[in-house]
Amino acid sequence: MQIAAPKHEQSAEHESDSSGGNFFHIFMFSSVTINAIFQPVWGISRRVTNFLIGGRAPPILFPAIIARMNPITLSTLQAFPDQLEAHFSAFPAAFVHWAPSSWEGVPSEPLTAIEQLCHVLDIEVEGYQLRLRRTLAEDHPILPSLDTEALARERNYGQADGAAVLAAFRLARTDTMAIIAAMTPAQLARTATFDGYGPLTVRSLVHYLCSHDQQHLAGLQWLLGKADAARVAE
Repeated sequence: MQIAAPKHEQSAEHESDSSGGNFFHIFMFSSVTINAIFQPVWGISRRVTNFLIGGRAPPILFPAIIARMNPITLSTLQAFPDQLEAHFSAFPAAFVHWAPSSWEGVPSEPLTAIEQLCHVLDIEVEGYQLRLRRTLAEDHPILPSLDTEALARERNYGQADGAAVLAAFRLARTDTMAIIAAMTPAQLARTATFDGYGPLTVRSLVHYLCSHDQQHLAGLQWLLGKADAARVAE
């Protein structure tokens, strides 16, 4: 059986903290300027822009997010919904629910293609969005990890509709990007303790989210490889 070629929670990313150069200065931005600059650069939607300015036109002080977060991390987070959809689309219908005989070597949680989508959505909304909000609002909170196996079982991941999950994830990632884009340097430096990771900052959480995204793209690629290998073993 031929497998279509791919169309296109773990390691933390290390990046420089450089804030030099005129590009990294803090400016006063109007809503028109934000739309003109950020939509072409990061592809951030008008929904995010409206979140930042509260639907109003008066100028605001844009946070020094570029100076305090590595732009490659932000652009990678923004690109992930398209990459996730492309990876999932690479699976023939017969392999959307397929599982290998052994999960040894899988770079993500041992989840089928459709289960990977559901997991990524739940981690986005009930994992990282909640962690970010709690760390911004509370004094050094303790952030629990989510039980992937329990969620997959209780929510019946295997019966989900892929298109619906992808659509929900796109909306969720837009909300996440709005939360991140609105942060000040002081907010990015707020601290928490994350189960399995130890003490960290809000900035750390953003990097760990990006790392989690890449882990699941790797998991989907691994599944595609295993599916094709199963054809040879038949």
